[in-house]
Amino acid sequence: APAPIGGEATSGGFTGAFSGTLNGHNGSSANGMLVLTQTGDTVSGELAIGPGLVIDAGTCGVQSVPELSQGAAGAIDPAAPNRLRTSSTIPVAGFTIGVALTVELAPDGQALAARADLDLPFLCGRDPSISGTFNRQ
Repeated sequence: APAPIGGEATSGGFTGAFSGTLNGHNGSSANGMLVLTQTGDTVSGELAIGPGLVIDAGTCGVQSVPELSQGAAGAIDPAAPNRLRTSSTIPVAGFTIGVALTVELAPDGQALAARADLDLPFLCGRDPSISGTFNRQ
């Protein structure tokens, strides 16, 4: 049986380094490296995104996501201890956009599935999402 995730421990199941692929629009993808630290129900981390990721920003056009490193922190969902939710902002093509991130840790703790829902300016007409899968290193 897998070890319990989250709760009273000072270091939880989300702690570690994960590498994987982020999938954007128009068949685009980019390599990603995610380093997480869990303390109790709080998880903080840093995501490094490589080149190649593209998002379809509606009337704002198709935009390349620049290579970047982005930090964030969030809390584990008490009803689902393998689920992490967080929000942050990132710069894309001169805009600062909101990102709502949901991460699911596999029961064995060796893989993550992530979805980032982007909150683009109203004038763009749509809010796209990016998905990704990561494996523990």
